[in-house]
Amino acid sequence: MKYLAYGTLSVLSLFVSSCSTSYRIQVVDGLPKEIYLEFSKGADVKVGDLFILYQYHQPSTSSGGHNHGASAPLPHKQELGIVKVMRLVDETRAEVELVSGQIGDGLEAEKLTARK
Repeated sequence: MKYLAYGTLSVLSLFVSSCSTSYRIQVVDGLPKEIYLEFSKGADVKVGDLFILYQYHQPSTSSGGHNHGASAPLPHKQELGIVKVMRLVDETRAEVELVSGQIGDGLEAEKLTARK
């Protein structure tokens, strides 16, 4: 069963990364003034853009880890905070500041787009 859960996470990670640009937070030495958004070269990132920070949690099974043939539950995406791009450092990093919520090194991020 453990392998099924890992396989589900791997497929989900591949699906998410293949659908859009990957964004990740880097906190340097735990300092609140040194927070960066890392992204792939050519990504559409501008000063003033907002990003939602999140992490995935794998839900536990109610049967004590024995699914008896059932598929593993999908990970839950938990939103943790919002950051704003303050300046572009180079082609793959931007300095950000925390607007709300909490931040942590290695958190994933998604660009917050205006809802129509």
